[in-house]
Amino acid sequence: IRSYGLIGYIRIYSPEICVVESKPSPEPAEDIRIANPFPKLLKYATSICLEELDEKSFKHVPYVIILIQLLQTWKKQNNGLMPSTVEEKNKFREKIKEIARLPWGEEENLEEALNLAYMAFKPRPIPYDVDRVLADSTISKPNFKASPNLSNFWLMARALKLYVEDRGRSGGFLPLSGKLPDMTSTTEMYIRLQEIYQEKASEDLKTFSNMLDKVLEEAGLESTIIPSQERALFCKSATFLQVNRFRSFDQEYCTATANKDAMMMAVMEGVGDSSPQCPLVWYFALRACDKFYEKYGRYPGDTKTADLRKDTELVHSFGSTIVDDTGIEVPFTKDHASEMVRFGAAELHNIAALMGGIASQEIVKLLTRQYTPLNNTYIYNGITCSGAVYEL
Repeated sequence: IRSYGLIGYIRIYSPEICVVESKPSPEPAEDIRIANPFPKLLKYATSICLEELDEKSFKHVPYVIILIQLLQTWKKQNNGLMPSTVEEKNKFREKIKEIARLPWGEEENLEEALNLAYMAFKPRPIPYDVDRVLADSTISKPNFKASPNLSNFWLMARALKLYVEDRGRSGGFLPLSGKLPDMTSTTEMYIRLQEIYQEKASEDLKTFSNMLDKVLEEAGLESTIIPSQERALFCKSATFLQVNRFRSFDQEYCTATANKDAMMMAVMEGVGDSSPQCPLVWYFALRACDKFYEKYGRYPGDTKTADLRKDTELVHSFGSTIVDDTGIEVPFTKDHASEMVRFGAAELHNIAALMGGIASQEIVKLLTRQYTPLNNTYIYNGITCSGAVYEL
């Protein structure tokens, strides 16, 4: 944690952090299997005859049922295929408008169906972070055998991998969480849908637990080592699993192992800012000051007798060398060096307080294994009140 003039710096390094409750914000829409409904959901959705409903009842049919019915009709008319091209997707959306009984906008369930029509175009894939967990060498080595040295997270991740690979039971998808989002619906229909999703989630949890028991048996561990509450939480949060591994300072500072691709991508995408006030520029400025300290035993501009002009030249030289070694096009100029010298390594109370607050928040994340920690460097530019995270 560092406060240097108007620049703040936080660098996180920790052993591997496995997060079950990453709690992304905003949270993605629930996987409610509209494109790939399971048997009970499909049976219930198709059992409701929309044509026989009066206007009041029709206005309260959940969008889940509307989309599943329209998709099944579409597939019958298109050789079992779902809408895939832009033209086909637009036609599918028109089908939603065609079944309206009142002027458009007076039936909220149809508006919801139109806004969420994309759910009918393609089954939700396994999220990238979860896919990385399932493909991790910790549980995916050839001839893998479970070991008692594995943490509960990795034992359950191995069971989840087996679950997903058993397409006969899972269809290649993650366990259902059982959550049902809010929607326009009658109380009766909504409760019935809740029951259907929760029953499916319970079935998935049971299948997952059976596979976990086999993994534990293979590792020579008792099944009671992972209680039912922990299994249920893992299953419910399967969509949000994350594993964080942090790079060391040696890797960051060594030219051969520096994460140049991430830095170049950050500059190209304008992470934080693409101007001379880009937080990444101040990262290099801080490193230049550290080089200055290594050589002269003091920070630039921090003594009354310091030659500020000379210190500026030296900081600019050190910073330019570091930037050139990384091969990144960062606009590090004498103006940046002059500003660092002007700071004189002073710790301003407002910047220090902000960095302390952010660091406290990150420590809580690391200790509780909840939410996603910064990976791995946060730079705050107090001049423009902007900040950015870089994986350095």
